[in-house]
Amino acid sequence: MQLSRRWFLAAGCWLMACLVAPGALRVAAAVAAAATPVNTFLPEASLGAGGLAISSNCSSGGSSSSSSSMPRAATNAAASAAAAAAALAAVATGTLSLSPNESWQSAAATTNVAPGGRENLLKALGVAAAPASSTAAAAAAAAGSYVGATRSRLAAAEGLWRRRAAVRRLQQQQQKQQQQVHQGVRFHSMQQQQQQQQQSARASLFARRLPASLFGCMYTRGLFAAAAAAAAKQKPALPLGPLWTKRLQQQQMQMKRIDAGGGGDCLFLSVALALREEGSNVDAQRLRDIAALKVAGLAEKFEKGDEEEFMERLRLLSVLEETGDWGDHWSPSAVLNSSDIYISNAGAYFDVRTPQGKAKAVYHELKQPGNNHWGTAADICALEEALDVGIIVLNDSNGAIYPTGCNVKPRSKYIFLYFVNGSHFQLAGVEGRGGLKCLFRPEEIPAPLLQFFKTDTRNHLIFPSAKRS
Repeated sequence: MQLSRRWFLAAGCWLMACLVAPGALRVAAAVAAAATPVNTFLPEASLGAGGLAISSNCSSGGSSSSSSSMPRAATNAAASAAAAAAALAAVATGTLSLSPNESWQSAAATTNVAPGGRENLLKALGVAAAPASSTAAAAAAAAGSYVGATRSRLAAAEGLWRRRAAVRRLQQQQQKQQQQVHQGVRFHSMQQQQQQQQQSARASLFARRLPASLFGCMYTRGLFAAAAAAAAKQKPALPLGPLWTKRLQQQQMQMKRIDAGGGGDCLFLSVALALREEGSNVDAQRLRDIAALKVAGLAEKFEKGDEEEFMERLRLLSVLEETGDWGDHWSPSAVLNSSDIYISNAGAYFDVRTPQGKAKAVYHELKQPGNNHWGTAADICALEEALDVGIIVLNDSNGAIYPTGCNVKPRSKYIFLYFVNGSHFQLAGVEGRGGLKCLFRPEEIPAPLLQFFKTDTRNHLIFPSAKRS
């Protein structure tokens, strides 16, 4: 009777297991996916095609009697019954959907099950629940690291943008400053041009001085001329050097020299002092202006051929500067090679894009008093043409007349200068009954001096067309 009851109960469990086994298996899969990997709670047994493999060595309660052991079918039925019980519990807690399409959604929803029900279900199935605190900590750490990395990237991008904006602002400020400087240069250049257009440059004897810039220094002509004349009168006349003294003594002549001053203006001071013998009020600065006008070829407008002639002179001065044979404080090469704006040592601005503009810059530099420009043979020739005065230079170093290269032709008056050590001009004169004479008309020049000129320069001072004797 007991054996029949056992078979009856086994058949009932088997039938119930067949009905609820699919749901139980879905519950087990959902719980395993939500909690821990499968290999951490399942025994090391293979999964069969029909579901979880059940050990075939299960006994009926520890009895060794083969007569009391349950058949394999009964044992499987008992396992199915246990699974069914778990399924019913899952359905009761609301974590199981009997729809096959919603099984994985139910597994995902296990995180919302009440803590007690979920833990009991996992315990009934033999699955160890993962600690909630460690899972939450890991999730929080991952979220924190992601937020930190995002903030770092945003901060780096913002810093790069700020640096680029600062660089752009700095470049804009520099461009604005350069434009303001260029506009200022243009303004001064236009102002200077307007002033020079109002005053025509006249190359006459008493040509008025052209102000080249608002920054140019003003020269007090009257005071300077009076001081130079007074100083020259106070200085004693000195004899010429030994070479010239010997040469003159052979002709029974005597000449002396007067130092009219220096400081870079010795040529113009000496000529001005000589012209004072006839009551002329022309001073050294006016003579500088006259010479500068001639050397630069400056006029209101260049005549035909004047432009090329001036550029050739400027190129020649540049060559002298490049070879080192240049003592002035201004640079002709800078004027020649500049294609926009030239700024002089005195701070004057000149538009030198045209030959006319370059000529104005050269004129400005040549007329500056002092050591900015020393008088040269070019200035002597310019003064001869402007004043109609012949200037004969007695060279101290060789006792001969210095070849200036000027156009030799009859002049209304003549002056003799003494050139000392190749760097300083002094006024020379002939000692006579009335004192020292420094300015001569053609007929007043002593014959020995005319002969000296003819011998040293191979030319005639008064009659250059006459044949040499």
